[in-house]
Amino acid sequence: MTRLTKVSPAKHPGVFPLGRWIAVCAVAEAIGMSAAAAAARTPDFVVGVAGSASGILGMLLVVCGGLIEGVALGGLQSIALKRWLPRLSRPRWIVLTVLVAGLGWAAASVPSQLSSVTDDSTPPIVLIVVGAAALGAVMGAVLGAVQAGGFVPLVSHPWRWIGISALAWAPTMTIIILGATTPGPDWNYPLVIMSGTATGAVAGAVLGLVSGLLAPSLDGQSTANRLVALLLSSPARTVLSKSLVLLRIRGHVTGNQFELPVQFARTSDGLIVVPGHPERKKWWRNLRRPSAIEVLVDGAWQLATAVVLDTSEARYPTLLAAYRQRWHVPVAEGTPLVLVTFEHTQPGVESVAAE
Repeated sequence: MTRLTKVSPAKHPGVFPLGRWIAVCAVAEAIGMSAAAAAARTPDFVVGVAGSASGILGMLLVVCGGLIEGVALGGLQSIALKRWLPRLSRPRWIVLTVLVAGLGWAAASVPSQLSSVTDDSTPPIVLIVVGAAALGAVMGAVLGAVQAGGFVPLVSHPWRWIGISALAWAPTMTIIILGATTPGPDWNYPLVIMSGTATGAVAGAVLGLVSGLLAPSLDGQSTANRLVALLLSSPARTVLSKSLVLLRIRGHVTGNQFELPVQFARTSDGLIVVPGHPERKKWWRNLRRPSAIEVLVDGAWQLATAVVLDTSEARYPTLLAAYRQRWHVPVAEGTPLVLVTFEHTQPGVESVAAE
């Protein structure tokens, strides 16, 4: 009898460094927002009067601030990404990021420096939030499209970075714009810089958290699957837990551990899972022999055993009928079924130990 060993996160090269990624994004945006805050207020302190000199100086400072933000973001992000993808070209990533994040930031800010605004009214906060989120999503998608070129051919799905970047930059830009509009004209120079630094740190942490949680989908499960997995791990799981569970499996060939949400039917034998489009999926092939996995059920991880059943198994017709009845779907005869049981020990079960 083989003892099942608890599966824990794999310790091998290629695991995305989430903590480091969040930290570098926070630092980069703190630098960028500090530079932006300085660029916005320096002309008034240096020139002291409105006019063409102030406008030109403001424009130059904004461009420099945008370039500083782009270099900081690209440079620090590339350090963290290098830990995940050793073959990543850091110079290329920095250049791509500066082209969009830096120059784009500067180009978007220049008009405000060249125009004189006499209307002190501000739009409703809801309009600011919605507009900022929309702007962040658009800019994030553009930045993601450019940065994705840096992932080619290092990951299987580099272009997923477009959607990830859009999702991450929507809340990030909201925080940035709310923070940038907070300082009043009576705020002194150091206080404005401190506000910009704090805003950038918070915004960068959000950017790193959202994009970092979804980044592993570039070389694994889709972004949609990872979002569902996050929901199943959150208090919002009650919406999905009656129809979905999260499986944690380790590949026998690569040794990589991955998680995926699956639809299930509960029977007296255990949980029945039918791989969708099994001819195109690989995860279930790791379970041709009884293997130890973990299952997130009702918010708690449980040790389990999973094995693929085919038509040679006596239980196959009954279990297939149970799945069909639960979901009212025409699953074809011969489709592989994955049986998940929660017995702690079984004869002949292959142990999957933490590395």
